[in-house]
Amino acid sequence: MTSTQTTETVTATPVAHIDDLAVGSMKMVRVDDHRLCLIRTSEGVFALDHACPHEGYGLTQGALDGNLLTCAWHNWKFRVDDGECVVGEEDVTTHTATIDDDGNVFVELHRPDVASRCRSYPRSAAHFLHYNLRECFR
Repeated sequence: MTSTQTTETVTATPVAHIDDLAVGSMKMVRVDDHRLCLIRTSEGVFALDHACPHEGYGLTQGALDGNLLTCAWHNWKFRVDDGECVVGEEDVTTHTATIDDDGNVFVELHRPDVASRCRSYPRSAAHFLHYNLRECFR
């Protein structure tokens, strides 16, 4: 998520306990009606949208290598700390993950405003048309 996006933040919600999340593991959790990919690396705990922005495949099905998460479907790669897409075209939204003194993991859900989401649609739509519609005419 870039710093120019404005978001609506939801109050921190408990999603797991740190002892149930091994270093190098991922887990799908829910906050309200939103699916998230909760990730623990040697650098901390991170929360990303569960759906890959490319075509919506669940990111917990992917591979984690240090702080780099690879979507299993089309090999898009994201940094877990900031959601930046390093292979592919579109960043994944990140959310704030914190751990309290008792080891409880909380996530604050960030919902990008409508204008931020709309700016990303043309690139997504162009990608979809380029890579999917061409298959229809082969």
